[in-house]
Amino acid sequence: MDVVIDTNVIITAMRSRYGASNRLLQELATGKTTVHISVPLFLEYAEVLLRFADIGVTEYTTILSFIDTIAIHHNIFFLFRKFLSDNDDDMILELAIKANAQYIITYNIKDFKNAVQFGIIPITPKDYLQLIGVL
Repeated sequence: MDVVIDTNVIITAMRSRYGASNRLLQELATGKTTVHISVPLFLEYAEVLLRFADIGVTEYTTILSFIDTIAIHHNIFFLFRKFLSDNDDDMILELAIKANAQYIITYNIKDFKNAVQFGIIPITPKDYLQLIGVL
């Protein structure tokens, strides 16, 4: 399955080693799920990890390198700005559209409710893991 992962999932995964977000990152290493990334989203991950996550330089570098290695990179040449209530969410939706992703994995389901107009389903990490049979 093709997915785009919201920044809040990455931050949550780094704050707790026992939750669904962390388990999702572990599952990504199997290659069963295809993650898509763009430069703006990758930069947002980096900026927010530095600002909010209580992690060291080694963990910071490791998670960003891991995402960079496993993800399919996309350049976005179109904008659907002000389709959702937050420009950062629009950036994620634009990537999901470009990547033909089936899911946006997020904790902010309501913020992405309009993504279904493009055939993209917002889903929590736990629900996604249940969907693919990991939980």
